[in-house]
Amino acid sequence: MAKQPPDMSNEMTTTLPKWQLQVVQVGQSIATTMILYGQPFYARRALDWSPATIAIAQIVIGILTAIGSVLGGRLIERRGCRASMKLGLFGLSAG
Repeated sequence: MAKQPPDMSNEMTTTLPKWQLQVVQVGQSIATTMILYGQPFYARRALDWSPATIAIAQIVIGILTAIGSVLGGRLIERRGCRASMKLGLFGLSAG
């Protein structure tokens, strides 16, 4: 018997209009792009990192992002969206 997805009928629902959600998504996308693409330039100028060090940092960031995506997806499947979000916020504040 195939594993059934968790029942998410009692999960968080949003009451924001669609355009407001799109504004939030665009804001997050712009910030993420600035961080990901701006980090090498910042590291070079402010921290005086060599190109090799910047390359290693970018590789590590990519690997950690991939690991986090896989583990986060598994966590959402097991615990549901709300519990995963609470755990993520706790980890963010603890870190």
